[in-house]
Amino acid sequence: FITSSFQRECSSKLGFNVGDAMRGAQILYEQGYITYMRTDSDTLSKDATMLAQFTVQKKFGDEFLGSNTNRVSDGAHEPIRPAIWEGEFIDPLRLIEHSRKNGGQLSPKLVQMYELVYERTIASVMADMVTNITSLSINSDDVNAQFRTSTSIVVDRGYSAIYQSSKEAQESKNFDELAIGDVLCAINVTTREHTTSPPSRFSEASFVKELERLGIGRPSTYAQVIHTLKARAYVQSSSKSSTDGGIVARRASGISENSKVPKHSLIPTLTSLAVCTLLSEQAPLYVNAEFTSEMEKTLDYIASNDGTDRNLFLKRYHEELNQFVEQVMMAPDDSSRQARLPLLEGSNVEVLVGPWGPYVQRLQNNETQTIPLPETLAVNWTQITPSYLNALLDLKYNEQEALGIDPETGLPLYFKVARYGAYLQLGEKGEDGYKTQTLPPSFETYDVFESEEDSVKMPISFDEALLYIRLPRTLGTYNGNECVAGFGRYGPYIRYEKSFFSIPSDQCLLKIELEEAIEIIVNSAEKSKKNWNKGVLAELGRMEGDMIKVKSGRFGTYLNWRKVNAKIPTLFLDAPEAIPLSEAWSAIQEKIKILPTRSKSKKRNQSAIAKLPPAPKRPLSAYFHYSAE
Repeated sequence: FITSSFQRECSSKLGFNVGDAMRGAQILYEQGYITYMRTDSDTLSKDATMLAQFTVQKKFGDEFLGSNTNRVSDGAHEPIRPAIWEGEFIDPLRLIEHSRKNGGQLSPKLVQMYELVYERTIASVMADMVTNITSLSINSDDVNAQFRTSTSIVVDRGYSAIYQSSKEAQESKNFDELAIGDVLCAINVTTREHTTSPPSRFSEASFVKELERLGIGRPSTYAQVIHTLKARAYVQSSSKSSTDGGIVARRASGISENSKVPKHSLIPTLTSLAVCTLLSEQAPLYVNAEFTSEMEKTLDYIASNDGTDRNLFLKRYHEELNQFVEQVMMAPDDSSRQARLPLLEGSNVEVLVGPWGPYVQRLQNNETQTIPLPETLAVNWTQITPSYLNALLDLKYNEQEALGIDPETGLPLYFKVARYGAYLQLGEKGEDGYKTQTLPPSFETYDVFESEEDSVKMPISFDEALLYIRLPRTLGTYNGNECVAGFGRYGPYIRYEKSFFSIPSDQCLLKIELEEAIEIIVNSAEKSKKNWNKGVLAELGRMEGDMIKVKSGRFGTYLNWRKVNAKIPTLFLDAPEAIPLSEAWSAIQEKIKILPTRSKSKKRNQSAIAKLPPAPKRPLSAYFHYSAE
């Protein structure tokens, strides 16, 4: 493994992102189980090669040894491989036991990572896998058509005996029973339309591979590059972490915690479009895939000439940098914040990035009209079309006809779209009976058609809107408590007592009845009870209305009562389910005595706080200034 191939394999086989892969490798390296994980060398040392060959002979036999194992490393770094302990590579099956003996603690994920490195290292000195590829062509005399297929049969397993990729693991068809000239009978013929799919989005693994191909960065910087892209909210990924952008950056890009992103995909945000447009126009020299490699060549040339040209190089570099800064400072505000989308080229609307999120802007009758861009569009750009954006602005600035008049209140009912999605508005602010109701995300996408008056087609009928504006609605009572159906930010729900239960997607919120709601409540309660009782070995009895349970946890068995956990008495370690209720209650009471009370804890924490001098005032970052502008 070199760094980039290690990151890609951890992503495809273990599901790790680049950051997690490097953190896990760092732990294995610090505990002495693998070599240094930032390397671009792919040749083993002489000792490691001999040990890997010995392992192959021991496990598989001499016939599995490769013939191209004479190349050894003569550089400072080797590839990522298992470390040598007492003259051997530690077998993955003995890794956890070995770690405990040496005072360490490895999680199952780290063991899987070590196993990946171990198998790849052993496979690197093994023979090639030999396959027999057979192609089959079937001609027809009745129709002008030819059918083709192919298969590969493994003749010699070679390195695949220990290390196998997902493609190699696929089952192969066997054509041994067929011979040239055989007549076949078509039992069934199925036509299937095939269209060429567009290139898939970058995952973290494929992005690292592309960085390596273009020569951008070094093995030690790949993880940091992806971390920076997430921290500044230039990309959005399906893997949520605490480093995926600060609140200012995420808000400016339009990312929300509910945004749905395809798995393993890096989705560029509108902020990244604005920044890329600004830099590519004002600094084409720096926004260049060959910038790093060209600078390395220049520095190598200076080093080979005893540094005689270094002052000239530094002078030219700073002159170009100062020129770039001046050009950026003189750039118009709107152009520096504009996210240029292909579908909006030449239209009267534009999408800009601001400190409170992306928004739509157009100039109409010498008036600048703006509206926040709905959150769902920050990820799904296919809906950002001129007709759609003009429809959003028309809903806000043009005189809008009401869907109808509510017969109960006599107030007009309007359909509107804001940053957090579509909603209904009954009446105007300040009027008696004024109310708003959130609508499902499906109503944010509506068709815009052109007529003589350029009217907008509403996605919801007046009758359906009346049903939504009546939410939440009471379905009836269950065990003396009301069951209420409603729609909130996280979707349709049933409210019973003080709990909320999600309504399944196959059931309609507007048509759900009391019997269906009771079924949802009962099923959710049973599921919660199973999760709550997970790991329960025995129930000893109730004290003060709550059950004392014997549970099995990460560090062994223990007693549980409410939120108090206590150790099993020594006499009952072998049979904890036989503990008398009185003994268990005594153990719980002893644990409660040593638990800190809230008031004492607060007083202790206050006394422990040292009086510190006021923090120095630091200048705001350039990125914050850019967002705030």
